[in-house]
Amino acid sequence: MACSDSGELDRIREKWCRGKLGLPHTQGELDDAIKAVCDKMSAEGGNKSRVTFYYLLAEHFGKLDALAG
Repeated sequence: MACSDSGELDRIREKWCRGKLGLPHTQGELDDAIKAVCDKMSAEGGNKSRVTFYYLLAEHFGKLDALAG
């Protein structure tokens, strides 16, 4: 996945953060968390592992338990 693709980042926010993880946070809070994960994974270059990215977002919000079900 590419952090430079705003459409993809919007989908991550809406489908993963709000949908799968059920996060009630504001758009700004979710976007800040997504940016933090992008920054954390910046050493990987342009294409980041989607699974790792999603895991780090779930971890950021303390929602790793949501991945078990």
